[in-house]
Amino acid sequence: MLILMKQHGKMIVCCIVSVLLMGILFGMRIDGNTGLIEIAYGKAMSTREDLEPAVFVDAVKNVLARSKPEITYSYTKTVLKQAANINAMFEASDADGNKISVEVTDILDAYGGSILYESEEDKKNQKRTCDTSEFLFPASGVYVIRVKAEDAEKRTTYSQYKLPVSGY
Repeated sequence: MLILMKQHGKMIVCCIVSVLLMGILFGMRIDGNTGLIEIAYGKAMSTREDLEPAVFVDAVKNVLARSKPEITYSYTKTVLKQAANINAMFEASDADGNKISVEVTDILDAYGGSILYESEEDKKNQKRTCDTSEFLFPASGVYVIRVKAEDAEKRTTYSQYKLPVSGY
């Protein structure tokens, strides 16, 4: 027995203290609640104001039922080497019919390369090489313009449109 106490004495004492401590914590009684978890739950629920959950459910349903913004594209003839206002070609409205802003996110050439950004790093940092309100197309062809519209409830619509650019 002496050998057992010398080798495992600290562990046995630690286990006995742990069992006693757990017994004290889970055996406490406060306000009719027994145990640490019941006491904490009782305190949390007693200070909570009971709000009408149906109000929140209806509000969440209304936000989720909202339609996404609609983007409209109005084509304007675009000629090579003449400044084009790409921002003016797009308009958007939210579910209530209010006008919201449209952001041109990228302009792609016929090969799928970005004209608006020089590299992927620039695209991540939103560092554009040119202004979309006075954009000069480098060559004639069909370009893909990617746009985004976001309303006040953070509902977002992404779209892309083809824009032909003629040489004359």
